[in-house]
Amino acid sequence: MNKNWILLFCLTLVIFGLAGSYFYFTSISPLLAHNSDTFYVEEREGQLVTLGNRSLLGSIKLDKVKVNQNQYPSEAFVIKSSIKEGLPISEFESHEKVDIEEVVMNRHANPQKQLEELRSGKLKEEEAVVHGLYVLHSEEINQILISYSILGISYEEHLIIP
Repeated sequence: MNKNWILLFCLTLVIFGLAGSYFYFTSISPLLAHNSDTFYVEEREGQLVTLGNRSLLGSIKLDKVKVNQNQYPSEAFVIKSSIKEGLPISEFESHEKVDIEEVVMNRHANPQKQLEELRSGKLKEEEAVVHGLYVLHSEEINQILISYSILGISYEEHLIIP
């Protein structure tokens, strides 16, 4: 009889532990997105958003990007660059553009942590990578909605443009 109670207690702890971990994991957004700069190209407004992955568990896959009131932008793409080079604002045409659906950011791709690790010598310059999301639209951009997934769980990140 005691063995059954101990087994039931252990099973209950495991279930609550898994449920708690799931809710904790899904409540924290692993995408790190910072509005970096506004620019203009051929009479279109553009926003450069610096992206990173602060997840310890998996890679982030971008799904789609929308602007303002659920509109698709004129153009949206990602440029992957080294932290040393930085992200271009005016001459991004010379860099390789990656379609949104093809972007996968590996875990620990957090630009702030990478800078700290570079300064402390834990990371080499060649290993430090930054992702820049370029969003171009024919109208003024007031907000950006980034849809992405990690470990099969979908998230949305809303950025308000001041």
